[in-house]
Amino acid sequence: MSDFKVEYDDDAANKIFSNAEKAQIIAVKGTLNTMAALSRRNAVSNVTEDLTLRNTHTVRNIQYETAKGNNPATMQSRIGATERADYLRFQEEGGTRKNSTGGNLAIPTDKARAGGGYNRVVSRSKYLNKIQGVGSSKRLRKGRWFQAVKKAYTGKFFLYLRNGIYQVKSFIDSSNFKLDMIYKKQPSAKVQKNEWLAPSVDQPAKDGQKIYNSQMTKLIDKGV
Repeated sequence: MSDFKVEYDDDAANKIFSNAEKAQIIAVKGTLNTMAALSRRNAVSNVTEDLTLRNTHTVRNIQYETAKGNNPATMQSRIGATERADYLRFQEEGGTRKNSTGGNLAIPTDKARAGGGYNRVVSRSKYLNKIQGVGSSKRLRKGRWFQAVKKAYTGKFFLYLRNGIYQVKSFIDSSNFKLDMIYKKQPSAKVQKNEWLAPSVDQPAKDGQKIYNSQMTKLIDKGV
């Protein structure tokens, strides 16, 4: 999350407005909320340009909190991602991602992606929460490799092995078949730092005084 605050001039407001306190509250709150809204717009643009998104979930969870209260000195607005899109934190900060429940991460390969490219989204038919699998390293050690491969092919299942999840692309017999790894299993994954939030607030922060002046001008025009 990024926070915004605004400096204001009580003396100047007292000279202009009949109710300077009310004017300051409205102007500061309007300024903070405008800065947050502009920052969210920038953040959404950064994310949609730099990341491969398969739906609107990520964009929906980039949100801002409006300024609250009636004390301009403590008001603040905030912009960031909700916990439902916590993965964006790794994009912003970089670092090592691990499975929160333990075990391995399942990292999609190009074979899982529509069009087969690294920058393409995972095909809907290969979403991890939708595919059904057969086999395990324990069972296959007991000589059930052939049965597992055949069942995966004929039933259009996916083959779960110790190092990854595979799709059986072709099958003739126990020695003549083709597997494509669609997910690679690994204990962690390094995420390269790719800031989307910090750059989004730069310009609104620089324009803070200009936005505040505009808010004050509107109040003067309204005769507050």
